[in-house]
Amino acid sequence: TVIITGPYYKTTAVLENVMPHIDFPYPNKEEIKNALYVVVNGALTSVVGLEKKTQAVEKQLVSSVSGLTLGEAQSAFSKSLVVHRDWNLGTIYEQKKEIIRKSGVLDFYENTIGLNDVGGLKNLINWINIRKSCFSEEAEQYGIEKPRGLLTIGMPGCGKSLVCKAIAGAWQMPLLRLDFGKLFNSLVGESEATARSALKRAESIAPCVLWIDEIEKGVSGVASSGKTDSGTTSRVLSTFLTWMQEKTAPVFV
Repeated sequence: TVIITGPYYKTTAVLENVMPHIDFPYPNKEEIKNALYVVVNGALTSVVGLEKKTQAVEKQLVSSVSGLTLGEAQSAFSKSLVVHRDWNLGTIYEQKKEIIRKSGVLDFYENTIGLNDVGGLKNLINWINIRKSCFSEEAEQYGIEKPRGLLTIGMPGCGKSLVCKAIAGAWQMPLLRLDFGKLFNSLVGESEATARSALKRAESIAPCVLWIDEIEKGVSGVASSGKTDSGTTSRVLSTFLTWMQEKTAPVFV
């Protein structure tokens, strides 16, 4: 028996039917915590008082690498210790941004603006402020559903992108930008797999805000998709719409 493991999986048509594929989720907080202390135990002789420092910021460290694989998380932790001989959340976030950016589809933003930076749009800002409390534990226990998303339309420069950043800042959530155009690849089935991978990564980072800019341009060829690209655009949009309908993770689109 041969077992192959890895964060991503690509196969050929010949092997696809003889190799069962088991899809594991991204690591949970407990698994990340265990991976963190593997790094800590390996660096105890190099960094004085590392164990106490780690216990003091343990929750922040675990949260800072959500959405990464265990190997990627340990790489981010190790970089902080190598560069600073201490924990530096800024360095960890930069490493996380770089890893997510390498996926080619998502961009990660940690420091975003606030609602005070948005001019006008008073009704929308009021809605954003009201909905902020829907993500609290009290709201969940009471049975209030979390807001699922927001669609804005308007001329260039009227504040659509600015509002996306302001929502993430007001709700104190990381912001992920999905480039819809980069989802499409030349190989059959690759575009749909890329879309599922990006959405899975977003769910693993949740709660977060997923920003899709210029979405109408990314799906503009749906009507003629069957003739022009063998239905790829239509299938990618179908994957995305199904996910928006069925998702349970607090990802605000």
